[in-house]
Amino acid sequence: MNNLTVITTEQAQTDINGIVAYIETDNKQAAYEFAKTLKKIFIYLSQYPKMGKKRPEYTDEDVLFFTIKWGYSIVYCVADDKIYILRVLSEYQDYSLLF
Repeated sequence: MNNLTVITTEQAQTDINGIVAYIETDNKQAAYEFAKTLKKIFIYLSQYPKMGKKRPEYTDEDVLFFTIKWGYSIVYCVADDKIYILRVLSEYQDYSLLF
């Protein structure tokens, strides 16, 4: 199976930039590692797009949540042989208010 193309939405990029900036205030190396890990996970999801799970307690939308260490979730959907990264959220955010 070919890898799906990964598209990061503007909102997701804003989320990522905010998280990296927050981590960077304490540890620049950790911020770099977080960003590098996210890229690897996006590639992984392009190979295995069904790894995420639905979270009906947060949204009825046709999106999947893939939880990663550090307490973050990648919210994405699959359409037209592409994976759209919609959000990257902290477990401390109220997900129900975001959709």
